[in-house]
Order: sequence, then C-alpha cells, then structure tokens
Amino acid sequence: MMKNIFYSILFIMLTANCAFGQAHKNDKNQPYASMTKEQKNLYKIKAILKGTIQTNPVKKTRGASRLIAEAGHFFTAPPASYDPLDSTHYYFKSNYGYDVTAGLFELTYSTNSLYDKMQNRYDSSYYWSYDIGSSAYIPDDSSTCSFVSNHKLESERTTYFQIPFYSNISYTYDANERIISELDTSISAGTTYIEKYNYTYNANNKVIYMNYLLWDAGLLAWVPNMSDSVFYDANNNISKFKTFQYNTTSSAWEKLDLYTFTYNASNNLLLVVQQVWDGTSAWENDYKTAYLYNGSNQLVSTTNSTWDLSIPAWVPLDKDSLQYGAGLYPSVRIIQNWDGSSGWFNVDFHQYQYNSFQQILQDAYDTWDSGSSTWVHYMKTNYYYENYTPEGVRDTKTIAGEMNIYPVPASDEITIYVRWNEVQASTLSLSDMMGNTVKTMALHEANEVKQTLDISMLPKGVYVLTMKGEKGIITSKIVKE
Repeated sequence: MMKNIFYSILFIMLTANCAFGQAHKNDKNQPYASMTKEQKNLYKIKAILKGTIQTNPVKKTRGASRLIAEAGHFFTAPPASYDPLDSTHYYFKSNYGYDVTAGLFELTYSTNSLYDKMQNRYDSSYYWSYDIGSSAYIPDDSSTCSFVSNHKLESERTTYFQIPFYSNISYTYDANERIISELDTSISAGTTYIEKYNYTYNANNKVIYMNYLLWDAGLLAWVPNMSDSVFYDANNNISKFKTFQYNTTSSAWEKLDLYTFTYNASNNLLLVVQQVWDGTSAWENDYKTAYLYNGSNQLVSTTNSTWDLSIPAWVPLDKDSLQYGAGLYPSVRIIQNWDGSSGWFNVDFHQYQYNSFQQILQDAYDTWDSGSSTWVHYMKTNYYYENYTPEGVRDTKTIAGEMNIYPVPASDEITIYVRWNEVQASTLSLSDMMGNTVKTMALHEANEVKQTLDISMLPKGVYVLTMKGEKGIITSKIVKE
C-alpha cells in the first residue's frame, strides 16, 4: 500500500502541477499530523523533487499583483447554479507577493524555485468551509507565517478549528540562504509529534541528500526513518532519485525506490521511470510517465503507464492533454483514462482564465457524462488579486494608489476612502465569492475619493471590493455580518 501511495504522490508532483486550480488548498484538507509516517515522508519527497527538477524554465509573473482570496463552488442541478464550497483569504504586512499560478501549472522546478517558494508567501491566511445547512462560511483553519532576512520563510503556524490540531513548521538556512533543516511539530488530541528533515547540497546548490527522522519521546533521541539521494547530469538536470527505508531491527538502510529521468536536447523532461527493489538483487519496473511538448517547448500531454508483470509490458493508465492560447499557461486541460484495450475515454475537462499578469482567475471544471456524451459542469474556483508595490521598488511611483475600508466587519454600510497616485475617474464594484457583481457605481474624476456603500440588504459573507480607475485597479476584501 505504501508503494501505491508513493506512485500517486510522485505523479501529482510531476504532472498535477499542470492541473488543479484548487489543489494547493486541498492539501490542507488532511492535517499533516493525521498522515501516516510514510505519507509524511512522501509528501516531503515531493517537495524535494520540486526543489531539484529542472527542465523548461517558465517565467513567474508575480509583478505588482498578488493573490488575496480564492473560492470554490460546486455546480448543482436543479437549479443549475454554482453553490459555495470553500474560501481562502490571504493577508499581507509586507511588500511581497503571493501567486499560486506557477505552482499549479509548472512542470519545471529548480533550487531557485524552492528559494522562491520561501519568498512567495503571505503573512497569514484564513480558510472557511461552507456549511450548506446554515448557508454560512464556517472557520476551518488559520495560518501565520514569520520571516527572516530577505523575506525567507522562518515558520508557519497553523491552527485547525474543527478538530483539536495545531502545527508549526520551522526552517533553518545556511550562509548561502539554502534550507538545511526543517522541524515539524504538531499537537493532536494532546499528543505531540516531532519530525525533522535535513538537506545537503552540491556546489551547484542542488539538493543531493535528504534524511527524515522521527523524535522518540521514550528514548529522547532522533530515530532515522527514510533517506533520499539525488543525482544530476552534466546540465544539472536530475538524472536519478533513490529512496531508502531504515530498518530499525537490523539498524541498516534498505533500498526502496529508484527513479530515472530522461530529457531531450532542450532539457525538457521526456520520461520518468520508477522501479522498486525486489528485496534481494534487482530493480523491477513499476510505473512511468511520458511527456510530450510542442514547438514552443510547452508541455502538451502527460501519459502514465504501469508495468504488467503478466505480459510483461507497459500498460497505459491515464493521459492529460493541454491546449494553449496566447499566454504562458494552458487554457484547456483534458483528462482521459485508458479503457483497458484499445482507446482513451474522457474523464475531466478544465478551462482556465488569466488576468493581464498571467495569474489564474478561474478554473472551470467539468466532468464527462458518458450517457449523453457531453461535458457537464462540476465545480469552479475563482481567484482574486490586489495591486501592490513589490519589495525593492517601493520608492517607484505606481499608477495605482491605496484604499481604506471601515468598519470591517460591517453589517449596514461601509465607508471607502481611495487615494489615487494620479487623478482619474473610477468605478466601484462589489462581488461575492462566486464572482457575481452585487453592486456597482461610477465615481467622479479625482485624486481622492470617499464613498459610503449600503450593504444592509446583502447576505452575510465575504465580498471582494474593486476600485477600477482609468490608470489602475485596487482590490480589497470585506466581511458582511
């Protein structure tokens, strides 16, 4: 069973980055402490591979726009409408951005992207799940981040409200600003769990070794559990990845899995083959993923296969096909499964929308109805952003401005004060978390605007207020009580 978990985790790491608009939040649906030891380690293996795989670089466009909220919705019929599912809000105290787009769609990772992950972070987040019975959002969990120099993530503390669970993840860096250790502490139902990950790098700042240890409260000592060795080719692409399990009975490391990576002349990842140790003398084929690119080096398909010992041969499992528009990221993703004999059948369909910063605005997710041979709506996720002045360019004049709203939360009315950097006419709009505009008004041309907005008739919940000027856009959140 552990082996099957490993396959799915690695597959998610290598292919689903081109996939799920809501995947990064769904990771939090299973508290870290509730995972098995194997799951936790495999979760970390995914992170290590994210920090080492390097194929076709994709430019991150965090620019001057950062994610402040996302909301999921399920489609119901009747009455043929999208109903609330969950909502996450991100808060900032600094001039750094947060953008999940690259993480959702990139196949490419390097140690630079691992470093970027430590900077591409919010100061705190709040996650609500929607309760159908009360027609209200219920607080689910909240996270708070702290940072060291250069906005590197020092720790992330998460409290879950629906279950008795708390976690804290802290990072230690070396003089080269590389993560050298991670300490995970969690408390669940009065029991404390402590885990540790150590990282070793080569001269090219690539992770070459990771070991995973568990704290034994009885022995008052760290106990080895798993370790990973990473190897690279002449182009600094990962070539092999070996996983070892520590046998506490024999006090020895035992081989577990071997991953072999193949690239084309453009350093695009073409093939990943996983083999498992037979326990005695040889590696056996088990799972593989093949990648196909277009002339622009964009990933257009990912095909997964499993090794059938009875044939013996590779047997297809599933396939992702990606289509592109004018932007960096896919506009369409189609998921198909193998029918077991001669063809593929449709499963899921994703259609993506982006803003001018190439940040994802919506993931509309449909499923295949074999009875009618049509795609039917299933769910969608909307993403909301605000303009900000990036760290390092705070003295640069922008064409946006600043906005203050009070009181928050509010029950009857809110007052909005906007100071533009340049005189301009503007339009105020208020949208619910499904993206529906519930109020809008045109405002006169000015440098400073003060406007009162009646929200007394609106349902309770979270809303996004957007002030769109001729030369800039400012977005914020409000809570209606």
